[in-house]
Amino acid sequence: MKKWIIASSLLLLIGCSEEKTQEVASIPVVEDKPHQEEIVLPETINLPVGDAETVSFHLDNIPMLAYYLANTKNVEEKIKEFQGIKLTDSEETDHYLMEYACQSTKKNCSYLFIQKSKNEEQVIPIVDFANYEDFQLAPDQKHALIKFNRYKNTEADGITNHILAIDLEKMVVVPLKNDELTYDVLRFNYPIYSMTWLENDKMTIEVPSEDMITNENVDPIESAPVQERITIEFEL
Repeated sequence: MKKWIIASSLLLLIGCSEEKTQEVASIPVVEDKPHQEEIVLPETINLPVGDAETVSFHLDNIPMLAYYLANTKNVEEKIKEFQGIKLTDSEETDHYLMEYACQSTKKNCSYLFIQKSKNEEQVIPIVDFANYEDFQLAPDQKHALIKFNRYKNTEADGITNHILAIDLEKMVVVPLKNDELTYDVLRFNYPIYSMTWLENDKMTIEVPSEDMITNENVDPIESAPVQERITIEFEL
């Protein structure tokens, strides 16, 4: 009887030992990850504007751009790709566009709108995957229109356009309104041939006619003769 008890105890110990061995073996081994160098971002960005001018702004004012740079392999080289476009030149306040994250040489870029005075700078993101085309201040200079283009599919397919209105006092993009429109002529849907301020809060744009747009056999992006264009009024 004692021999049976001893044998049973030995089997129990062996079984427990095997269970512990299996538990230890199933614990995943955590390997040390290779050390990653900390990315240091500059406090200010010096943006080239043309051949002889630069404009600087603080990166703290643009969290989106700081995040973009923090996820690049070479910050200095990426900053060298940034380009500035001067929109206005006055004694009090200047306006610029900054092109970055271009998909190809100066095509399909992201844009920041910069308003800079002696004592203040303000920056807002406005559009992605686009190309700058035109800029117009309202008569009272409190709002601005910016026109962008984008290829429909390829360069051979023609371009579409979008127009943004910016409140320069609040530094926000504001919508262009026309409650009578039955189709969206903005947002890169069709070509926009021109834009013109009428008053401080009203403007017109020239686009393909509704017949051109609704005709399934005609592509208004490829061709819209002058007689097939209409003028549409918008307000802020």
